[in-house]
Amino acid sequence: MASTSVRVVTLKSILCPRPVGTAVVCVSSVRRLSDDPQAVTWHAKSWYAKITTRQGTGASTWHAKFAQKGGDVNNSDTEYMYERIAKALRDQILTRELAPGGKLPTQDELCEAFGVSRQVARQALDLLGTEGLIDRQQGGRATVRLYDPLVRRASLHYKSLPGAPFAEEALATDRTPRYTYETTEARADLETATRLKIAVGDPVIQTDYMSYANDEPLMIVTSFEPLAITRGTVIERPEEGTFMGDGIIDRFTAIALRPTRVVERLHSRMPRPSEVKQLQLKPGTPVLVIVRTVYSDDTPVETGTLLLASNQYKLEYTIPVAPLTPGIPSSGEQ
Repeated sequence: MASTSVRVVTLKSILCPRPVGTAVVCVSSVRRLSDDPQAVTWHAKSWYAKITTRQGTGASTWHAKFAQKGGDVNNSDTEYMYERIAKALRDQILTRELAPGGKLPTQDELCEAFGVSRQVARQALDLLGTEGLIDRQQGGRATVRLYDPLVRRASLHYKSLPGAPFAEEALATDRTPRYTYETTEARADLETATRLKIAVGDPVIQTDYMSYANDEPLMIVTSFEPLAITRGTVIERPEEGTFMGDGIIDRFTAIALRPTRVVERLHSRMPRPSEVKQLQLKPGTPVLVIVRTVYSDDTPVETGTLLLASNQYKLEYTIPVAPLTPGIPSSGEQ
């Protein structure tokens, strides 16, 4: 068998020497180290490659091919060994070599394969769990979770006739979207008042949204609009009337306050207990927080907080670059 120029790590077989039969080795692909017909031979290319052996063979070393950029898995620096093991598994999941529903190695198999303690093996699986890549059951093998995060493209949410951006994002991953909402009249707290440039206690319309894909909660949105602007207008209730579902841009255009800019500030944090319950988050999973304020010239007309499950989303921002002004040299020409 021809050799390939790939970075490899040496693994000790969890099988040899054993009687002829089937067993598993937790490697992405294996190859025979010798052309000797008495040596261990292989078939199948998967994490659970069935191995045929001849009793008493001494061939107990196998190579696993891993797509790595940050160093060999068996690097002598063991401080973050669990991250290297998690990366080896993650690469297989993201390339679908480990398909959704497929089983991962057990902690014992990872210990044997990588020569690490159970604590390190458990940390590697814990890391993949918090990333939303695997599901784990007490006493059972971890399985690969369908990893197909929604891509939120901010520019699609702030335009005329936006359609249903969240629905389109969910449908792009072959999931069925839906949302719930509740609209109430409230009083602005300090943070809301600061964003909207109004007084604390001023009346606002508050709308709480929960967005789902395949009935899995993915995003919580809390939106505030100053009633000093919207009361008595056709857009007073965001989800009612002629302009329901038309999006922020068209709704406020209808009352001659067309938005001219939208500011989003993004940060991440660990979720609060109520948020863990609402988003059904696994322990250790952070949330992405987008704080949005919509302006018509210098007047804030809406502010909202978007709370996203970080393992379910990718955020995409397209930043237009202004064309070069005639007569002004580019930096490379100066």
